[in-house]
Amino acid sequence: KIKKAMGKEAVEGESGGIKKIR
Repeated sequence: KIKKAMGKEAVEGESGGIKKIR
């Protein structure tokens, strides 16, 4: 799943965290 975090593209980690990809 891809969600926008702080105006940047981010992907949800299995641990429920958010990893920055851009």
